[in-house]
Amino acid sequence: MYCTQFVGDGSGLTGIVASGSGVVIQDEGSNIGTAGTINFVGTNVSSSLANGTATVTVGDAYAQVAGVATVAQGLTGSPNVTTANIECSRIGVGLPANNSYSLDISGDVRLFGGDLWMPYSNTGSFVISNVGYVRNLSSNSGVPLALQAFGMGGGVGIGTTNGHGGFFINSPTKVVGVLTATQFVGDGSLLTGIVASGTGITIQEEGSNVGTASTINFVGAAVTATISSGTATVSISAPPPASGGKFIDNIAGIHTTSAVGVKTDQPKSALQVETFGIEAGIGTFVAVVGTPVDIDQFNVSTSPFRTAEYTLHIHHANGMQSQKVLVMQDGSNAYSNEFAIMYSSTDALVSFASTVSGGVCKLQATPLTGTTGITTYRFSRGTLL
Repeated sequence: MYCTQFVGDGSGLTGIVASGSGVVIQDEGSNIGTAGTINFVGTNVSSSLANGTATVTVGDAYAQVAGVATVAQGLTGSPNVTTANIECSRIGVGLPANNSYSLDISGDVRLFGGDLWMPYSNTGSFVISNVGYVRNLSSNSGVPLALQAFGMGGGVGIGTTNGHGGFFINSPTKVVGVLTATQFVGDGSLLTGIVASGTGITIQEEGSNVGTASTINFVGAAVTATISSGTATVSISAPPPASGGKFIDNIAGIHTTSAVGVKTDQPKSALQVETFGIEAGIGTFVAVVGTPVDIDQFNVSTSPFRTAEYTLHIHHANGMQSQKVLVMQDGSNAYSNEFAIMYSSTDALVSFASTVSGGVCKLQATPLTGTTGITTYRFSRGTLL
């Protein structure tokens, strides 16, 4: 039967193919158009038609995400899909899902956001932060952060691709705090605060080993030590005249400007061996006949010499005189005796005597007749305490 139009219930008809405005195709409620045929395609999509009912089956690999039909290859289990979340047991991207891992990705990955958190049980999280111009690897709970490599000799490289067999840093590095290692190897010339011990510094005397030390102390009035840029400078200089101090060894010989004691630490003379001391002197005076002149003196309290033997030399325009004088004193009185007297002039130039006055024992020379004017004297003194 042919008719321009059938009106009424057509549910019992078969072999009907929709065309024109028969089937309206929509996407999220919006009309796309009309079609006579709808073709379902894609992996894990199957369709069937029975008793006028079309059945379209979508397998686990399809999910409705945020309102968009999305093909997510590799989803396994029973995905729980909402407009905001996808929940499943395992995902494989670019390769089949692996039962040993929750997420397998083959290829490059881009993550947008500030932080990537990897929590573990109740021990806190390992955090990769990408904020502004700072890239951080951190542990947010005080649990140690360790970098480890297995196989190929192990090792970690920072600023270098050479990380085999150790920890390699190819850039200036600053450590705040204490850096501890079983051994440090390399150039340590720029390190400060280094204290050598054990075999670190060998101490020698004239080429012979004395031992090892962690500290070297330079002492002495004429010794100074400085350190700059890892170089120690020890300066030994002669003390100024009359400054006291130590023996100085130079081209002139070994000398000191202070007294020397042998078997005594309190010398009372320039050179003193136990109780015997030696002193010497030189000077000039203007001779006046009959007027005593002090040639030498010592304090009877601080230098209590009991006896002193002088060897004396007098030089004057009239000639020379040489002799000895033996002096003894008891703190209140002095006694003296001249002997071994010789002179080049007709008569002696001076006479010598001793006296104690004001706690000082003095040896005095008195010019004799004809001795006036500039006179030079020299003496050496041997004393006994």
